[in-house]
This record gives sequence, structure tokens and C-alpha cells, in this order.
Amino acid sequence: MRMKTIQAADLFCGAGGTSSGLLRAAEGLGLAVNLLAVNHWPAAIATHTLNHPEARHLCESLSNIRPQEVVPGGELDILTGSPECTHHSRAKGGKPRCPQSRAGAYHIVDWCSQLRVKNVLVENVPEFAEWGPLSKAGKPIRSKRGLYFRAWLQTMQNMGYKIATKVVNCADYGDPTTRTRLFVLASLERQPEFPAITHPMDKWIPARSIIDWGFKTKSVFNRSRPLANRTIYRIKSGLVEFDGRAFLIKYYGSEKGGSSLDLPIATITCKDRFALCIPVFDGAAAGRWDVRLRMLQPSELARGQGFSKFHMFAGRREEIVKQIGNAVPVNTAAALCRSLLQH
Repeated sequence: MRMKTIQAADLFCGAGGTSSGLLRAAEGLGLAVNLLAVNHWPAAIATHTLNHPEARHLCESLSNIRPQEVVPGGELDILTGSPECTHHSRAKGGKPRCPQSRAGAYHIVDWCSQLRVKNVLVENVPEFAEWGPLSKAGKPIRSKRGLYFRAWLQTMQNMGYKIATKVVNCADYGDPTTRTRLFVLASLERQPEFPAITHPMDKWIPARSIIDWGFKTKSVFNRSRPLANRTIYRIKSGLVEFDGRAFLIKYYGSEKGGSSLDLPIATITCKDRFALCIPVFDGAAAGRWDVRLRMLQPSELARGQGFSKFHMFAGRREEIVKQIGNAVPVNTAAALCRSLLQH
């Protein structure tokens, strides 16, 4: 029996987190997907092409694209996108945590107004709901917090969309990360609903599941380049907290200690910031304790975002880490896309 083919577009496709989730959801529903993937960053398009060669790829700013020219027939079954978080995130004093695109949320509106888009999935930081005017100093005006976000939602509703919004912990849908993001589901045909949680807290997938224990670690002692005092403090705090068990620490953050490998990894950002600490008791060396330390590898970070171990990445290490940090966790994307697509 021939599968029904749906038309889809991922406007901020990045490394393919949302696209991978969409394709998985469609497959589970017995649907084939004609996917258009758009991103202005060549490294992201290269990665997406490696993993989804069947998709049509546009390496272009959305400002330069006319939806009616790139979507034959003028109709999409689903449109997904993660607009930039400028002035939304509290990180770095209100500046974007890791901008991957210079396009804004109103590109979603443009596509929905120029095409018939049945379903929409939008992802952003929770502070997206606080999107509003800025002062002359570039800071959010507290009394007008959320004004632009509400206007954006109203614009979508005025076009006939029924909308549901929710801040989601991605660990609740089987991703081994407690990354928390605001999702907006919109549909022309019915009131969208967020799917039931598949992984309650007692079934969260732990960080230890993403660790490749074959990678070489190095002692924290006698290094040619000594560790920073703050790093040493975090290691010491972790050793006390976890009583000689493996744990993770973060660089570049305000956290004082470590995090357990029995819990999902915290939010993965666009910079290398997670290190694995492994206390080792060497009885042969007069009962001496050692502590082995290494940064998590991009492949481990990718698994933390729900990517398959077969997912390939293009670019230098820092570009790969940025792509991973920008990605929407795959399992969460799959659950939400399935909710929109099933009837």
C-alpha cells in the first residue's frame, strides 16, 4: 500500500533535531514526508544534508525567500521553526544565549499568511513568553513584558489558528536532558493538545546512558596547565556530594558542585561546558585516590539531545557543539509532531 506523503518545512533546521523528530513521528503514523529544510548557516545545512539527503535544502536567510516560490502548491501539512531568542533569554543580561538565525518569530507568520499551513510547531526559550519592548538601554521594559508575544499569538489566532502553549521539560518525553523550552502548537483544523508525558521523573533517562566510557581521561593532578581554582572547587564539592561516585561538572556557570550521572544532563549550550569526573581508588599506589577528568565529546552531547549515535555532523568542533546546543531534542520533537499530525 502506498504511503501518503505530507508536505513539511523546517525553517530553522539546524543540525536536524526537529526534522529528525518530525520524520520519526511521520514514519510511526505511516506517512512519507516531502521536507524543505532552511537555514542560513552553511555548517548546519551541511550537517542536515548528511543526515537527511532526501530533503530539499536552502542555505539562505528567510528574509530572502518567498514561500510561494519554494512550496509548490502553496500548502504545508506542518511547519516547524525555532526563531532566534534575541531579547527573550535571561542569559547574558537579556542577550541571546546562542543565536543561530537573524530571523524572527514573524517569519512564521509570513509563511502562514502566504501559504495554507495546517499545523505549526514553534520552539523557543521560556522567556519567549516575556517578549516585549526594550528601553533605550536595551533592557526589557517590565511593565510591557510579554506584549509582543501576546500580539504574535493574537496574529496567529486572527489567521484562524487554534493554539496551545506549554513549557516542556524534554526529559519528560524521553530525551536524556532536563532542557526546558516553551513550545507553541497551532492548528487550523482542531484544538492542538500536548501529548501525555511518556517518561515521568522515575523513568527519566540518566546522563550515564550518553557517556562513552572508552574515551581517555586525564588525572587532575600534575597537569602542564593547572586547572582553574573555580574548577578545582567544583571538583572538590562534587567529590564530597557524590561520595566517590562519577559525576559531571559545568564550566562557565555559577553552579558550585556537580550533577549526578543518575539524572538527565542539564541544558546543553553552544559551548563546551560539561566535564566528566571519575574518582579512582588506586590500591596499588598505597591506597591513593585519583580523579580523572575530561570534557564530554560532541558525540555524547548529541546523544544528550536525543540524536542517534549514527547522526553525523559537519564543521569544526566548536561549530558542531554550537549546532548541538541549538538543536531541539529529537524525542520531544517527535512526540509533539506526532500530536499535531495524528487525527
